[in-house]
Amino acid sequence: MRTRKVILSLAFIAAFVPSQAWDQTGHQTIATIAASHLSPAAQTAVADLFDAKDATSGMTDIADWADRVRRSRDGTSHWHYVDIPVTSDGYDPARDCPDDDCIVAQIGKEIAIVKDKSLLKPVRAEALKFLIHFVGDIHQPMHCADNQDKGGNRITLMAAGKKSNLHAVWDNAVIRAIGSEPADIAATLSAKIPPDVAAQWSTGTPDLWANESFQIAKTKIYPQFPGTGTTLAPIVLPESYPSSVGTITATQLAKGGLRLAAVLNAAFAEPAPITSPAPSAQN
Repeated sequence: MRTRKVILSLAFIAAFVPSQAWDQTGHQTIATIAASHLSPAAQTAVADLFDAKDATSGMTDIADWADRVRRSRDGTSHWHYVDIPVTSDGYDPARDCPDDDCIVAQIGKEIAIVKDKSLLKPVRAEALKFLIHFVGDIHQPMHCADNQDKGGNRITLMAAGKKSNLHAVWDNAVIRAIGSEPADIAATLSAKIPPDVAAQWSTGTPDLWANESFQIAKTKIYPQFPGTGTTLAPIVLPESYPSSVGTITATQLAKGGLRLAAVLNAAFAEPAPITSPAPSAQN
C-alpha cells in the first residue's frame, strides 16, 4: 500500500479526461501514420471495408471505436490490455493471457479474420476496427504492465477536488503534451523518422510489442512510484511530467503507426501471380 499527498496544477488536471487508452487523439495519430504507409492494395482494401472515400478517413473515423463500444460489448474489455507483473521478466502467455483473453492473443485473432475473404464484409470490417485500435493500445506502456494497481488505474491523483490516475495520465495528458491535432502530430513524427529506423520499427509480433511496452513501464514509469498496489492518497506529480516523457510518447505513437501499417500491408497483400516456366530451348 502507498500513502501520498498530492499537489497538482489546475492546468495539469484540466488535461485529464476519463481513461480511454491513448484517447481519441492518440489513436487517430497512430491511424494517420499507418494510413500514410499503406501499400496501394491495403489502401484500397481498407477503404472498401469501411465504405470510406480513402483509407485515412476510414481509419481515423473508427480509431477509437473499440473504446466507444467497450461497455456495450460484454467480454471485450480484456482485449485492450495485458497485465504483465512488473516483478516479472516479461510476458508469459500462460500467466498473463489465460484462455487467450488479452490484447496479445486478440490482435492475432483479428488479423486472421481480416485476412479471411470467405467471411462477410461486416465481420471483416469489425475485426479491422478492433485491430486498428488494439495495435494502438499495445503501444501504450500502461496497457502492458501491472503493479497490483490495475495498470496504474489505482494510483490516484487529485487537485481542486478532481481525481485522476496514472493510467489516465498516459492515456491523455502525455498526448496533449506533444500536440492536439492528430494529422499535425503524425506529420511531425513521420518527418523525423529516418527510413532505416522506420524499416526497423515496422517489424515484430504482438508478444514482442507487449514486452517492449512492458519494459518501458517497468524501467521508466513505475520506478518513479515506489511501492505496490492502490494508493490511499493522491500522488505528487510535477506539472512537467507529461512533457518529460514526450520522447517515449512520440516513439510509441510512431512505432504503433508503422507496425499497424506493416500488419495491414501483410494482411491485404496481393498473392504473387502464378507463372508458367519458360519453355526450354529446342535444338
